[in-house]
Amino acid sequence: MAIEHQREIRKSLNSRAVAFCPALVDIVGSINAALFLAQLLYWHSLGVRKDGYIFKTIAQTHEETRLTRAMQDKVVNDLQELGIIDYKLAGVPAKRHFLLNLDELYHQVSMHEDFTPSKEKAARYLARNKQTITETTQENTIENNPHKTISINELFSRNY
Repeated sequence: MAIEHQREIRKSLNSRAVAFCPALVDIVGSINAALFLAQLLYWHSLGVRKDGYIFKTIAQTHEETRLTRAMQDKVVNDLQELGIIDYKLAGVPAKRHFLLNLDELYHQVSMHEDFTPSKEKAARYLARNKQTITETTQENTIENNPHKTISINELFSRNY
């Protein structure tokens, strides 16, 4: 009987599982921020709008992560300060729209000790990105599509 209960519990709980990466805690500074970011990465991997944003309501995020509004507000602020996300309110009724800065996230991840090729890639990234904000903005606007949807595997396999 216990094995049958264990199967039912596992089946029930896995239906709404959220991926969690412990190394993200070290990178973003808290379990809540890592959980929130992992969920944004999941939704981002499913596709984004043409402008690169995805939207999630406070209620949707709470349903998926159990983070309260206050917790969400704090992690959104923390992730913005790290330069990993941009955030805006839009639509009627207003919804929260998030833009993931995958280049900055890659930079942060590549600096983490558990990221195998971090030292070489981080050095190349830093050497390549010694530009002014204006130069970078012009480059992204003219030459690149900064809102391109990429998979997590592609994110971590970029050759910086």
